[in-house]
Amino acid sequence: MKRSRGDTLIEVMIALAIISSVIAVSYATASKALLVGRAAQERTEALKLLEGQIETLKANAAGSGGSIFTTSSASFCLRSDGSIVEQSSVPDDLFADNLTTSADSSTPVGPGITYDFNCALGTDGRYKISIVRSDSGSGSSLRNIFTLRARWDRLGGGKDEVKIYYKLHEVLY
Repeated sequence: MKRSRGDTLIEVMIALAIISSVIAVSYATASKALLVGRAAQERTEALKLLEGQIETLKANAAGSGGSIFTTSSASFCLRSDGSIVEQSSVPDDLFADNLTTSADSSTPVGPGITYDFNCALGTDGRYKISIVRSDSGSGSSLRNIFTLRARWDRLGGGKDEVKIYYKLHEVLY
């Protein structure tokens, strides 16, 4: 009976195939986890920006004496100093190919659309912010209801949005 020392070529190839499979699965899992983590980071950043808008909204409401945000347009955002940046019009799709931003809200951008660059927040201006007063303005229970939206281009392609509905407490106005 002959005893063999060492591994045969087939055994080595099987071992390499198993190791390669483990590495491929690990890489795919790590890539997916990285994308999920980045998406969560983007969403958290958008939520924080909207929370900042809510805090500014509340601060402005506290000193307004009940006549808050009677903007001439349907959409606006707030600067950190509390000043209101009015939008001429904000479409449902802030990602339309013909939509660009403008530092001057009186300059039309696209077909009848104006989006002020001051409402594009974040480190690189990737989050487009809009606040719309969504109440009728009549009756104390129907006053000062706002819809806040942040939209951005998602990592890896596609679009994402965070939407918050907020009603100011009556004590604030």
